[in-house]
Amino acid sequence: MFPLVSAVHATQKEVLHGNDLTLDIPDRTEKLKFISDDEKRHSTIWVRNGKVLKGQKLRVVSHVTFDHAGTYTLLNAWNNEISSYTVKVKGKNKTMKCAPGETLDISLEGIKLENATLFFYNNGSIVTLVKSGEPVASRDPNYINRLKVTSETINVLNVNVSDVGEYILKDPKRRIVSKSKLIVERHSPTSNKKALIALVLLVIPVIICCYCMMKICCTDDKSNTANTNTLNGQPESVPMCQTVTDPSQCYPTLPVQGQFQYPPPPQWNGQPAVPPYPNCNPLMNIASPGLYPTTA
Repeated sequence: MFPLVSAVHATQKEVLHGNDLTLDIPDRTEKLKFISDDEKRHSTIWVRNGKVLKGQKLRVVSHVTFDHAGTYTLLNAWNNEISSYTVKVKGKNKTMKCAPGETLDISLEGIKLENATLFFYNNGSIVTLVKSGEPVASRDPNYINRLKVTSETINVLNVNVSDVGEYILKDPKRRIVSKSKLIVERHSPTSNKKALIALVLLVIPVIICCYCMMKICCTDDKSNTANTNTLNGQPESVPMCQTVTDPSQCYPTLPVQGQFQYPPPPQWNGQPAVPPYPNCNPLMNIASPGLYPTTA
């Protein structure tokens, strides 16, 4: 006789405190059961009931805590085990940088505020900042008006170099939820330049798009104007010159017959000039001498 070999597939899964727990659920899975690490909790946490899972993924828990560590077993319609997951939960390790005067935000990572206790470690000294959700260090001269708690975070306001150290968040069972190492330093010009470059790279495409749209609009306007001028069959009216009804307004008057008008004497401006002919007779035709008789 050969020993029976179990066909159940067991998987080890490690999740960071505060993250989501997602499991692969085959189509034949009908139930999901959970047994806690201390075996005090036995519960059915999911039943299919005709539900269709997108990508066969099931988000079992949002913001995992140590209480979600244990064994998750998948069962089929005959209540037979298909596979199982053994889930371990670990605390987070983070390094955080702040400039002097900024605020340090420490996430509760899924635990309730009344279950949160925060310690500060620096050069061998330990300070309890928050205990069971209460900012107990607010009476300390170093933390007056500098501690703030919300349902999701613990805030240390107006940080300075004396706040450099390690901040450890624990749950009621004194399990480490997170370790946050704080570094206080001024923002370097390089980081500011990088932020400026990123901003410029975001703005340039917008400017190019606006310019292209303006060019397209101008081209369309010109095309519409040209089409309008082409389709207009009526000739444009051209203003005519003003008609002169009285020629005397534009030309000098003719002399009366029998009268002679002598030209006005030349105005001498001081420059050398030929003197006028002294015996000039307007009745004489000097252009054709001999054609007409002259009077003595």
